[in-house]
Amino acid sequence: QTYRNTHSTLAYLIQPAAMANDLAAIHKLVSSLQANPKANANNVVHLTAAINNPSSTEAIVRAAVQGLKVYFVGASQDGDLCSDDAQTAAGEAQDVYRQWLRRQYASYISALLGLLTGAQHPASIQVSATSALMEAVRCEG
Repeated sequence: QTYRNTHSTLAYLIQPAAMANDLAAIHKLVSSLQANPKANANNVVHLTAAINNPSSTEAIVRAAVQGLKVYFVGASQDGDLCSDDAQTAAGEAQDVYRQWLRRQYASYISALLGLLTGAQHPASIQVSATSALMEAVRCEG
């Protein structure tokens, strides 16, 4: 059992494009990210990849957008997206984490903008992307 769980996790890390097409896998990534945001922060990378993957279904993109929206709103409220000069004196590990998180946030925003500027995306995906962008603007302001 342990080998199989480790093996499936490794397979996911090795082949994110293939796993990103599995809606159940996306829901699992979102659930674990919401349950323990800092411990499962690497899920952000996979969810952003699912948004950017041209073979992702509409349901997968919408689930990834919604999950990341909730995650980044929480991170913003926790102060983890603050700029370097706005941060309080934190440990080096916390600073590294915040810098990494800001890069992931920028990738997420870029992916959302890509959904809006791509004519090939259905209106429902563009509405989800617009909603997520507006929520991001609200949290930044």
